[in-house]
Amino acid sequence: MKKILVHLHIYYKEQTDMFAKKINSSLNRYDYDLFVTIREHDEEIEQKFLSFKPDTEFVITENIGADIYPFTYVLNLINLEDYDYLVKLHTKKIYDKFEAVGEFNKYKVPFKYWNEYLISFLSPHNMKKIIKNFKQNKNLGMVANYRLIANESTNLPKSCKIAYDAAKELIEKQNIHCENLIYPAGTMFVARASIFNLVKQLNLNASNFQEFSSYAGKPVSIFPYAMERFIGNCANANGLLTKDVYTPKLQIFMLDITLQINSISSFIFSIRRVGEKKIKVVKIFNITIKELDKGKL
Repeated sequence: MKKILVHLHIYYKEQTDMFAKKINSSLNRYDYDLFVTIREHDEEIEQKFLSFKPDTEFVITENIGADIYPFTYVLNLINLEDYDYLVKLHTKKIYDKFEAVGEFNKYKVPFKYWNEYLISFLSPHNMKKIIKNFKQNKNLGMVANYRLIANESTNLPKSCKIAYDAAKELIEKQNIHCENLIYPAGTMFVARASIFNLVKQLNLNASNFQEFSSYAGKPVSIFPYAMERFIGNCANANGLLTKDVYTPKLQIFMLDITLQINSISSFIFSIRRVGEKKIKVVKIFNITIKELDKGKL
């Protein structure tokens, strides 16, 4: 087996210890190169990686497009043919409220658990399972937590549709057709290194990530969100699968059964807020029976 390329982008420095420990424990049995991108030289942070990986490469990059630009920067530094697999990691804001929920495919993910799911593959046991699956299944292209694997098509909210269209345009410029974009939301994964030749062929630089579009009357950079989809969709664009191969199948099955039961129960009877005014209503068999006050029941 060739080497594994590991890229970690650090923005939230307080998460450095956690990532250093997980990388060391999860990958110490493998031959790997570690690239750490960071906004500025930080001797204390560097020593935490050098203590277990003396040949760690530290790259100073601008924090443009969050973790996406630093990833493309590292890709431009290396030869993908030197690697079999690639692990992409980055620090991420930690949310401490249940109210915020992201929905990917059929799974609703409270942001409080976002980071836990994103790095769930990074353990000695899970990495062993992942590498084994890559060796046994040539159709496997990318691995991430099943809750976070998005499958986007044209039926999207406007905010997502803009990024979807931009990603599709980038893909089609390379003469590849993908009706749906299949990618791990949050952009942390293990993948076959070769699939990212599609990214290298774009010849990106910092200026690409500073192009602004107008959304809701405000200037926003859509490009990082488009590239999140483009990068995550590289397995799909190469005709390969993106799936979770390390979470026990029984656990996934039980969650799917729970979702189906909840969906049926909600159809039979539910209390929810509807419309722009968020009026609380009682529904039976999805038919509104009664409107309730906006206050507590």
